[in-house]
Amino acid sequence: MADQESASGAGGKTPAPPAATVQIIWFALLASIGMYAVFGLVILKPGMMAQSMPPDQLNVVALALAGVSVMSAGFAFMAPRFLGKMPGFSLQILRWALAESIAVCGVLLRMLGGGTNWFLMFIAVSALLMLTLRPGQEEQKS
Repeated sequence: MADQESASGAGGKTPAPPAATVQIIWFALLASIGMYAVFGLVILKPGMMAQSMPPDQLNVVALALAGVSVMSAGFAFMAPRFLGKMPGFSLQILRWALAESIAVCGVLLRMLGGGTNWFLMFIAVSALLMLTLRPGQEEQKS
């Protein structure tokens, strides 16, 4: 029993993972954004899907996905304020997943027939947000 308490740290908190583990997870999520970019630029071409959406509907979907992406980015920045008591490094993973979801919105738009400029905007915003949220940024702000 005493060994379990000492292993979990004071107050029953989960010990922080090694810094290398956090960096590997962050880099894997950042690399996935790069893979989405390659997939969207090399494999998916506009109009490649069997049925592409009409341009007016595609614009509405593009604006809706842009709105979702703005909310994801905003929540990624505001999450520490709202969810500061999350255990371990769960908060960091949540923030990185929100950043990656922006790229997923871009891939979805590309699959629906969206143009290259829209797609690259989603990928760039996602990658920049991931770079902004890289491990160690919290310590540098203090």
